[in-house]
Amino acid sequence: MKISKTVTIILLQIAFHSFGQSVRIDTLLLPRIEKSTSNSNPFKFPEIRTGNQNIDKKINAQLRRDYFSDGNGGLKPESEWVDESLFYIDFAVTFNKKGVLSLNISMESCGAYCTNWTNYYNYSTLTGEQLSINDIIDFSDNFKHRIINDKDLQFLKQKEELEVMRHDTHSGLDEESFKWALENYQNCQESFEINEFALYNDYLQIIYECHLPRMIQNLNPVIVLKYKFEDLKNLKIEP
Repeated sequence: MKISKTVTIILLQIAFHSFGQSVRIDTLLLPRIEKSTSNSNPFKFPEIRTGNQNIDKKINAQLRRDYFSDGNGGLKPESEWVDESLFYIDFAVTFNKKGVLSLNISMESCGAYCTNWTNYYNYSTLTGEQLSINDIIDFSDNFKHRIINDKDLQFLKQKEELEVMRHDTHSGLDEESFKWALENYQNCQESFEINEFALYNDYLQIIYECHLPRMIQNLNPVIVLKYKFEDLKNLKIEP
């Protein structure tokens, strides 16, 4: 089903000025399909405005390709950006200082079952390049080992909590589900990689999620890896 409405742009009050460059994040309001969902919240997508058209084009093109690709290297027509399966799309800007932008985009799509996910993006607003964690901090072996150790300790705690549920007759956790969840915990722990990260006003967060099969999704472990800037050495950005 196609829609004739065009994407609407509204100004989101997020802006700053540094290095002689004013960076602003506008909100694209995506038109909805009436039959798509019962969710009444508007669909929102970011539009980055650095004041440099080439940089804007580079950043916005990548963001749009990640969500509205036609599968052939181009973009779908705006009228096809929203389909009947889309339930939710929104974004959050978590860091917007001194030439560095960190944001995330969350989306939920529903068919037979609903699936939701969040992608994290970090950019230099001076070049339009996507930043790696090595652009943020001198990623030494010591820091990497610290992250891995924190991850292992949190998984240990999650396994202990799972064991408590196993012996709680009111938890509803049967032996088969316990073993299934424990196996998935171990697989997630061993396959851990440091890929996504997000910046906030006073800390860096390593993003890691362990998704269990749908039947035991209520047992997804929560792993939170946050590091305050004031406790980090060799930062390459100015918080």
